[in-house]
Amino acid sequence: PPPPPPPPPPLLSPPPPPARSPVPDLSALMLGGCGRVFIDGGSNMGEAVGAFADGRFFSCAMQAPPRNHRAAWASMGRGEKEASMGPLREPRSFCVRSFEAAPSLLPPLREEEASLRARGFDVRFVDGALSNRTAAEEARPVWRYASHRWGETAASLDFRDVHVERKPLPLSSRTVLGRSYDLNEIVRAVVKANASSVLALRLDVEGGEWWVLRRLLDEPGLLCSVSYIFA
Repeated sequence: PPPPPPPPPPLLSPPPPPARSPVPDLSALMLGGCGRVFIDGGSNMGEAVGAFADGRFFSCAMQAPPRNHRAAWASMGRGEKEASMGPLREPRSFCVRSFEAAPSLLPPLREEEASLRARGFDVRFVDGALSNRTAAEEARPVWRYASHRWGETAASLDFRDVHVERKPLPLSSRTVLGRSYDLNEIVRAVVKANASSVLALRLDVEGGEWWVLRRLLDEPGLLCSVSYIFA
């Protein structure tokens, strides 16, 4: 009779799960050597970055009501106020990093980035959300509200809760996976690269502002490293 078949090989340990996508590398933001940094949460059409590049954030800060400033603002003279907001008059001295979570907006933003860099601005539009956590792949809803190429937005809340006056109305929605960047980690990286950095922050992240700021409040040392907040 034929010899018996060989015994089956011993059971092996199950193969390891596939490696997760790496957490976004903050070095890709190229913050080294930036003495001044403008962090823009919510690029949209790039209009805030354009206004910053035109120096309009200085005008906005100077014309804002006293309640938007520290307590001493009301008693400061015009010269003192201009000096305290002085860096905003020099937008070319800033590294501008603007975060956009709606994928379809990135191609036109790349065009805007090229235009601004040709004018001497250190601008980068980042493919990802400015958030309260860092993740390589985070699910987020994206809403289409108009047919033109800018007519899409990513939101932390339901679109109808962000636009409570029901203008505009959503046309469609989908869920995408994308990068998420923790604001605290970015501020920490800026301070590590240059402890005396001037840091300006703008937040318009479609309903996620409170959670981002709440996490920043948890680390007062980081909060105090932010010179200007526009929200």
